[in-house]
Amino acid sequence: MASLKLKPSMKPGTRSYGAATLAVRVPTALPTYMRGSVREIVAVYVPEESRRQGLASELLTRTVAEAKRTLTVLMLTLEDQALEGFYARFGFQAIQRNPKILMVHP
Repeated sequence: MASLKLKPSMKPGTRSYGAATLAVRVPTALPTYMRGSVREIVAVYVPEESRRQGLASELLTRTVAEAKRTLTVLMLTLEDQALEGFYARFGFQAIQRNPKILMVHP
């Protein structure tokens, strides 16, 4: 019988692609036993002069791929409803809408 090899969890920290940066952290609002397999995207930033070039899209694509490789669930909270469609393009699904939009990528 083959042994099951667990993949390492996604490391928190900053990722970048070109001028775009993305920050991922361990979500402290979750119970301790869930924190190993869940990461929260807390910031995505692209300087004004570098926007509309696909940098954030590529960075998010790479981050989602990393999460899949490490069997990590991604979550994020949105205050701007206009961004919901952007994140939905990458497979995020809204699971809560009040008081803020909470989205997860299974």
